[in-house]
Amino acid sequence: MVIGSLTIEVSLPKITSNKEKQTRLKPLLFRIGNSFNVSIAEVGRDDIYRSGIIGIATVANEQASVSSVLNSVVTMVKGEPDMILVDYTTEML
Repeated sequence: MVIGSLTIEVSLPKITSNKEKQTRLKPLLFRIGNSFNVSIAEVGRDDIYRSGIIGIATVANEQASVSSVLNSVVTMVKGEPDMILVDYTTEML
């Protein structure tokens, strides 16, 4: 069993309030969770409305499967309009 975690830092330069940030992030988190069957949540910078940290976790039998899923999540976030992927970190256990 391989457990993979992904931490993504995003910038939301056009956001003007925490409410607007949540309106923008929640649908993305829902889409990623449903598309890739991963656990996902905003795990940091929840008090800063132009920045956020998203945590993702997944489990599979092979490391290649975990890597593929996490890379697909990164690609999806990179493609989001009005959102900049600042940094991401992947870990395998």
